[in-house]
Amino acid sequence: MKVTVVTLMGTDLPENLREKGLPWAYKVTSYDGSTMIFETGSEAAQHANHLHREHRAANGLYNDRGE
Repeated sequence: MKVTVVTLMGTDLPENLREKGLPWAYKVTSYDGSTMIFETGSEAAQHANHLHREHRAANGLYNDRGE
């Protein structure tokens, strides 16, 4: 599985975020299938990056060159 970031809009938005008046939110799905929803794209991107780096470290890879 891979880390994904999806933009949620309209009826895909959780009700609590629609009540806040947010036009969209971002759902991050991790390698294990768990999801988290963020109000901003920057938070979602940071979390996705964190998940990716954590997964690489767990597999003995510490940078993008495989070292």
